[in-house]
Amino acid sequence: MNYKFGRKHPTQAKLKLHRYLGPALPPAPPMVDWTLAMSADWGVMKNDSLGDCTCAAMGHAVQVISTNGDGLITPSDDEIVNMYRASGYDPGDPNSDQGWTETAAMQFMCDRGLAGVKIDAFADVDQTNLDQVKQAIYLFGGCYIGVMITQQDMDDFQANRAWESLDVSSPLGGHALWVPSYDDTGITVITWGKAQNATWGWFQAHCDEVHACLLFPWVQNSVNTDPDGFNMQQLQDDLKAL
Repeated sequence: MNYKFGRKHPTQAKLKLHRYLGPALPPAPPMVDWTLAMSADWGVMKNDSLGDCTCAAMGHAVQVISTNGDGLITPSDDEIVNMYRASGYDPGDPNSDQGWTETAAMQFMCDRGLAGVKIDAFADVDQTNLDQVKQAIYLFGGCYIGVMITQQDMDDFQANRAWESLDVSSPLGGHALWVPSYDDTGITVITWGKAQNATWGWFQAHCDEVHACLLFPWVQNSVNTDPDGFNMQQLQDDLKAL
């Protein structure tokens, strides 16, 4: 199998998650795994032939959110490609396969959605604050991250080894990933059709952006929406002000 990247460069959202995490919000549990309900194949979502990782990761987000909700939805390859076309990709022009940014992909998810699933908002997570990263995964069914991938990572992936190398001196490219699980040793990401483990050290060395994708029904069911817990009213006010 070929392995493509396609995350252009780190980007920032206008909303910041810490603004909505109140002092009464309980700490995230030591272990979370939103993949336990998933029994179907993850699918490569064309990321073996296109630099559409930003869209493939959103496809995996749709799978996780839906399978933990009303029932599994797996976007078709055509739906993934149609989303990627919003980046400027033209299936008739291979040179137009230039990747995309994560914030642009999330804005697409707000405006148009994928396979009938939309998000209501997205916010930056401080990737240097592991407690905040864990909260995002726990509260929202995962988080959307951008990382730099190296040849060692590719070798480890193909050998079914966890990602743990801290060396990012010679990156191959930027990559977008959905993270639906963590424990005390690290995270699990979904990429190129499978779940891949990575240590917290790897995450801290390789990750340069983290975002929370907010689906309001999910948020309301998973958090205390009291302002001292999760300040939903402040989030809605901020969205109106954008």
